[in-house]
This record gives sequence, C-alpha cells and structure tokens, in this order.
Amino acid sequence: MRSVSICVGDSIQIHNAWQHQTGTYTETFINSQGCDSTSVVMLSVAPFLFEDNSLSICNGDSIIVNGQMVYTAGLYVDTIDVVGSCQKILTTQVTLIERVEESMLLTLCPDSSVTVGNLVIDESGTFTVDLTSQAGCDSILTIVANKLLWPQPPIITISCQDEEYTATWTAQAPWNIEWSDGSTDTIFRQEEGGTFTMRSYTDGCEKVFEYELPQIPKLSDIPQLGDQLVKGSASLPLSVDLDETSWTIAWSPEGLFSCATCFDTEVTTDTGTTITVLMTHESGCSFEQQFRIIRDLKSDISIPNIFNPTSTGGNNLWIVTLPTGSLVSEVHIYDRWGNQVFTSKNENQMMWDGTYQGKELSSGVYVYHVKVIDGDGKISMLYGDVTLVR
Repeated sequence: MRSVSICVGDSIQIHNAWQHQTGTYTETFINSQGCDSTSVVMLSVAPFLFEDNSLSICNGDSIIVNGQMVYTAGLYVDTIDVVGSCQKILTTQVTLIERVEESMLLTLCPDSSVTVGNLVIDESGTFTVDLTSQAGCDSILTIVANKLLWPQPPIITISCQDEEYTATWTAQAPWNIEWSDGSTDTIFRQEEGGTFTMRSYTDGCEKVFEYELPQIPKLSDIPQLGDQLVKGSASLPLSVDLDETSWTIAWSPEGLFSCATCFDTEVTTDTGTTITVLMTHESGCSFEQQFRIIRDLKSDISIPNIFNPTSTGGNNLWIVTLPTGSLVSEVHIYDRWGNQVFTSKNENQMMWDGTYQGKELSSGVYVYHVKVIDGDGKISMLYGDVTLVR
C-alpha cells in the first residue's frame, strides 16, 4: 500500500484512472508469476493554504503587498506557491489612516507657558503644530491660546473720621476673588489697621495681594493747639506731642519757623499771625489746625518818661521806638495848660528835642498822645507823660 497526496484542483492517475478525490483505491491483477496481486493506493487531497493579513498605512504613504506597491485601501488577494506544499491564498486588507486634524482652547496663566511638540506658547494667539498620532501618522493640532493678564489690585481708601479702611475691587472676568475673611464681595472693610489679603483665581491661576495697613489714629489722640499770646518781639517755642516715627509735620507760613518740619520749633514774627500746622500720619490721614499768634506790641514800644535836651551823655531827645512793621501814625504833646507844643505824623521813629517853634521849652511835665498802627493794621492809642529837665 502506498500513500499519495495531491492539492485541491489537481488529479493523479491511479490504476490507469485519473483520481482527484481523497480515498483508497484497490486493484487486483495477476503478476508475472501467475499469482494474484493487489495494489492499494491511499489518495489524500490537501486543501489550499489560507492567510489573512490586515495592514494600515497613512494616507499618502504606500506599502508593498506581495511585491505590489499599494497606495489605496482595499482587499488584495494573491495565490503563491509554497515549497513542499500546496499553494497559499494570501488575503491582505489594507486600511488608510486619514490625517488627524484637531483643535483645542488653551488658557495660560500670566506667568506661565506651555510646550507642545517643539513649540513654546507664552502669549495669546492661534498656533498650528505638526504632531505624530498614536498610529504614527502626521496630525495637525490647532491651538487657540488665551494668556490672561493679572487682575488689577483693589483700591484702598481710608476714612479717618470713621477710622476704617475700604478696599474696592472692580470685577474683571474671568477672575474670582476671596478676601482674607472668606467673603467674595467686591468691597471689603477693615476697621483700624492690620493685615488683609485678596486672593484672585481662575482656571488654575492664582495671585494673592497682601496688605499691611498702619493703625488709624484716633481723633481724640490729636493734640489741640490754641491761640498764643506773646509779649514783645521774643520768639515763641511750639511743640506737638506725636510719635515722630509715624507722623510728619509741616508749619506755615514759610520763613517764620526755625524748622518748618520739626515737631519742636520756634516761630518769630513781628505781627499777629495765623499759624497753620499740618499733621500727616503714615496711614494717610491728615489733620490741619490753625491758631493765632497774638502779640502784645505795647511791650515792644519804648517811650521815655524823662529826658534832658541839654545832656551831653545821651537821653537828650524824647524818642518813640517801635517794633519792626509798626509805625506811629500821630504824636501830640501838650503842656500842663493843654497847649499843643509838638505834633508829628507817619514817621517810624518819633523824636522831640524839647522845643516849640524853635524855642526851648522850660522844664516841666508834658503829656503825650501816641497813635500806633502795627503790621496787622491794628491801631493802639498810648497816653502818658514825660518830664523835661534842663
């Protein structure tokens, strides 16, 4: 018995007959010695070999399928000879992968950037990036980037009268805020001083504004300055009892003070003057006060009560001496009977030599009337007597 194998579609001659189906074929015949002999042939028909493949290529690329350059999608069937075996039917399914085009919106924090592929994006705009998809094909990613600007800080005002700070924030999309007390209103109030914060946030971005506010001075702690009476032409010391590390001070009018920005200073003026002092606290609160310097000018006016016209050692003239800025408007001198023996007007220094109409007057007591106008235009009338001796 012998075995024979053929491929499907083929045939073979067995016992003088063509066979193409699997089976056992038997033939009896008489051999050369005259004996019966039986021939048995087992025929097996082998089927074709089949192989299925699936391939993917990027649109625009090509691939070789069984020696053929393929550019398009489709089902490609080929029959190939296999050494020592039947033919193989090779089926290849080719699929095209289209180019991927995608877009995305990107929000950037003001102090950030992002890298996509080889592109660094750190500003607003539209950007196109060539990438490789998971399948290994080219893809295009269009990015619309919006880089945010930090929100403006709150505006802080102070009410010195109410002893309160107010922080006001103008809403700015897309930012949200939260104050240090957890509130989210656009207005925040804080009494006195201290620390507070405003946290602004959106889309993973955050900025914190922090403020350290000085204590607001109480109105009851501000020293009060009243009018000052000064005799003569002496300078007047002035002092304001405030903490020099938290306050500044400014005296006016200019030119009258030994130090116009000192807490302890001296003012010198020949006339009655309105003084202004501006006290400014580090919180921004300012307090202005005004007071008057009132001068007793009579103490600066010198009028002799005795003189000797014949003296050679001085004191030979009766002289009215005034402070700077004042003048004698009128002077009248009378004898004991009421006769006017001397008169003068509008002279800064009045002098009488003890004569009347060029003639020497006799010794005696005389009465004077002096009208003085100071630098403020205030009029004073001075009366007294003077003794003339010879």
